[in-house]
Amino acid sequence: MRQKIRDATYDYIEREAPVEYREILKPDYEPGCKRRVNTLDYLKTLHSPNMHLAKDRAVRITENEIVTKNGQHYPADVIVYATGFLTQRWLFPIEVKGKDGKVLHKVWEETGGAEAYKGTVVTDFPNFFVLYGPNAATGQHSVIFHSECQINYSCRLLRAVLKENAESIMVKPQAQEQDQSWVHKRLGGLVFNSGCQSWWMDPKTKKNTFIYPDPMYKYWLRTIFPTWSDFEIVRKGDNGTQASSFASTALTLCIAAASVWALVVTTFPAEGSKVIANTVAQLKATLGPVMAQK
Repeated sequence: MRQKIRDATYDYIEREAPVEYREILKPDYEPGCKRRVNTLDYLKTLHSPNMHLAKDRAVRITENEIVTKNGQHYPADVIVYATGFLTQRWLFPIEVKGKDGKVLHKVWEETGGAEAYKGTVVTDFPNFFVLYGPNAATGQHSVIFHSECQINYSCRLLRAVLKENAESIMVKPQAQEQDQSWVHKRLGGLVFNSGCQSWWMDPKTKKNTFIYPDPMYKYWLRTIFPTWSDFEIVRKGDNGTQASSFASTALTLCIAAASVWALVVTTFPAEGSKVIANTVAQLKATLGPVMAQK
């Protein structure tokens, strides 16, 4: 399969790209290792006389030009600084603290990159839920569908907390370790981990913190019914503290989702609006009865 994709990619470049750019455009890694951008127009634009493509690195900017590592000088009136995002700084700049004052960013640094059980909950951080979390992304399916699965999954976990008058819910350390072990073992044989440096990978540890290694329908199946033995639910007897626990749980869910909503709405306005609407509906269904009792 990989060879067929590689051959098809090279054939397309040979047919459509200018001769002088063909070797530059051919990937020196497995096609698919980095995120593919499918377009019908990009190679056509390279035939324009006002276009120039260079596989070189800018090392200096002067008053009127860009100087590259190979010593080339390119006159420039405008420079578009498009270097992307800090994809490995998860939830930045939000600071999340858990049990015993643990700071989420420091915990993830110690593990060599961000990780979460089913991309949604993190051990030692009770009542904390994150949408589009570590290893929840997909290189071949809809992010919107995955986020909706996470929303439903989070609400199912929340119902157990609220119905049982519990203080908190947290994934057990061994459950998260097993989940992460499975994720990275599966990733090891996929093209996403075939050797290139992509924004999916931590540049220092080479840990893939983004990709979910299975089809989305399997993720949907795995999140329909929580594995309750993987969770620790702390119950309480004092009903007077339920309101604060409810507020804390709802707040942490909303904070974690805020950054994802902003990204989705900015990138996919129509789809992002659907995700927000579905999230609000789920939260109303889950939290509404509790709010009505207060």
